[in-house]
Amino acid sequence: MSLLVFFKLRERNLFCWNSVIEGLALHGHAREALAMFDMMERQYVKPNGVTFVSVLSACTHAGLIEVGRQRFLSMTRDYSILPGVEHYGCMVDLLSKAGLLEDALLMIRSMKLEANSVIWGALLGGCKLHRNLEIAQVAVNNLTVLEPHNSGYYTLLLNMYAEGNRWGQVAQIRQIMRELGVEKTFPGSSWIEMNGKIHQFAASDKSHLASDEIYLILAELDVQLKLAGYVPELWCIF
Repeated sequence: MSLLVFFKLRERNLFCWNSVIEGLALHGHAREALAMFDMMERQYVKPNGVTFVSVLSACTHAGLIEVGRQRFLSMTRDYSILPGVEHYGCMVDLLSKAGLLEDALLMIRSMKLEANSVIWGALLGGCKLHRNLEIAQVAVNNLTVLEPHNSGYYTLLLNMYAEGNRWGQVAQIRQIMRELGVEKTFPGSSWIEMNGKIHQFAASDKSHLASDEIYLILAELDVQLKLAGYVPELWCIF
């Protein structure tokens, strides 16, 4: 429907183009978003920084590394748009997910802006995905400066070391967390809505009125998973 309205417009300003490109990228239609950007260029509509955030996000969703690189360079070369934190964040996310962690770290270090926790977090996520402990440590070192009381970064690194059976580092991280007073004060929780009512659950939580039935079903699912050959990742220890 949105595309239909867009194509019926007699005049399309930059706001219209940005909206449709962002909408396509946001809903997983990366190649369509990039095709729309190409169409925009052919009609001599000059993009702005917002346009390139959507374009680079589309490249990230589709894993289009070289296209992303080209568009990122095109910002400055063709349109004199200086990359902002959001653009660098998209590129670091793109490179990290593709396993190009050295390239992602190099990009962060070459930034003229200060990298925020979103950028370092994207790098850390890529390290977790591709099991790179060395660069993960670099990311965590910077994240703990930016967000010193966020236990999540320590926990992720701790579990990565545990996965690699590097128990000495596991003990060191736990000691650091104790010394800094960094700990998980609230358990992870999830929500589900049923019949207009919100139900909240946490690990080992038995406060729900239907907890007996819930745990019975979970036990049955556990048996079925084991019969299907599922082996849990026991290295996740925190």
